[in-house]
Amino acid sequence: MTNDATRANVEAMPAINRRRMLLGLAVASTAAATATISTEAKAATPTENPKLVALFDELPAVAAAFHEVNDVYRAEYKAWDAKTPWAPDELTVKGIAWPYEEGAPHQPGDAEMKSLGGYLWRQGDDYPRRIVLKAGRWIGRS
Repeated sequence: MTNDATRANVEAMPAINRRRMLLGLAVASTAAATATISTEAKAATPTENPKLVALFDELPAVAAAFHEVNDVYRAEYKAWDAKTPWAPDELTVKGIAWPYEEGAPHQPGDAEMKSLGGYLWRQGDDYPRRIVLKAGRWIGRS
């Protein structure tokens, strides 16, 4: 046999590498999956629940009524909050813990509170003040 170089008569392959091939496979599989999902999604589209649509139509009126009542409530709360007096300093001592904290040290008297509930806080105090008499008698619970 001779040692001649014989050239093959074939077409050149396009410049392809592993990255391009994987990218092409990913695009093809995504397109196939999307076509399958969109066909299934069109077939399984749920119908609107008429009761929910009716409730949605009523929502703006319900929200407006709520906001109207809430504005009145806030105005009343603000008016009564302004009428809550501070206890005189002579009848109070500084609080040393939260009023209902577990394991807190015993505190005399009751916590100073607002007329509508909630504690009164004085500027610079970490805890609500306690209402007591200087002679040691308590006002409120005994």
